[in-house]
Amino acid sequence: MLVVTDGQERVGAELAAGRAACPGCGGRLRPWGFGPRRVVRTSSGLEHVRARRAVCPACGVTHLLEPASTLPRMRDSAEVVGAAWQAKVDGAGYRSIAALTAGRSRP
Repeated sequence: MLVVTDGQERVGAELAAGRAACPGCGGRLRPWGFGPRRVVRTSSGLEHVRARRAVCPACGVTHLLEPASTLPRMRDSAEVVGAAWQAKVDGAGYRSIAALTAGRSRP
């Protein structure tokens, strides 16, 4: 799994131009569909995310290009998780952290 910049258009353009490299062998990645659609909780509400897939013709490995604003296999965005971690560092308990994020919609 690769973490890439946000913006499906930009990722698609990078793949089409052959500028994305395979982390395993260094070959050029090519577009290969999309990953499953999932709902991610952000600070502004729910967001539907569908990561791009790519394949490396040199080694035959497929990669999921995960947007930078999300965390792999998580339903909360990096922003929401970071806010919870910061609250914990500031001394908040799990109940107050849960209350902090309770106003946000749950997937």
